[in-house]
Amino acid sequence: MEPFSKEANRGVLLEDAACDPFAAQILLPAHLVDQHLDAKGPSASAITLLWETSNVSRMAVCVRAVQRLPAPGHVLLLDPVGHLAFAASHCLPPRRPGSFQGDIPVIDRALAGPGRVQGRTQVRYRDGILGRELHTDTAPMDGYIVAILVTDSAPWRAFTPPTTDTGPRSRGYICANCDENYRSFESALSNPPARAAASLTAPNAAAAPARPAPLAVPAPAASSSTRP
Repeated sequence: MEPFSKEANRGVLLEDAACDPFAAQILLPAHLVDQHLDAKGPSASAITLLWETSNVSRMAVCVRAVQRLPAPGHVLLLDPVGHLAFAASHCLPPRRPGSFQGDIPVIDRALAGPGRVQGRTQVRYRDGILGRELHTDTAPMDGYIVAILVTDSAPWRAFTPPTTDTGPRSRGYICANCDENYRSFESALSNPPARAAASLTAPNAAAAPARPAPLAVPAPAASSSTRP
């Protein structure tokens, strides 16, 4: 396990990613999952019903549900305060347990009300960075809130086009002091006009040619009339 000794989590995340799906398939066989999760994808209420009719943990149900997502997304399990108790992700950057998500749209209404809310929201990542806007469906799960978030093809709606990718995009850099590679994030929706305006104010920017002054048109001379 030497390759993981330098990792902050020492390979725990990789171990969870390998073990959780295997355990979920053993605890929740396909015939049981098929009885509750629709072929077009799960809803939050269906996940709760699957958990209530099976003798497994909430986390195992979330892992089994994320395997049935029709599009990139998350299945989140939140405690009554809004902290992330568990998260399973599909084709999107994963979220680690413990982060606070109780004040993002849809989730805040689910925690304040009966727990069943639908809408759009953005999951919060490290340093307050918000991810891509996602179609969201929530349901109560005996003191917890389970939430399904997908980019498109939400099973609980007739038609859901893909949301705009407003999430962070990483860029590679090289440190000027130690020559180490590192990555940083910026919004996926840049502002080209703003960048163009900034480039015009740069010291090496070429000055825009001045417009020629309009030509002065002389006024017609006044004519004098003489009587015959």
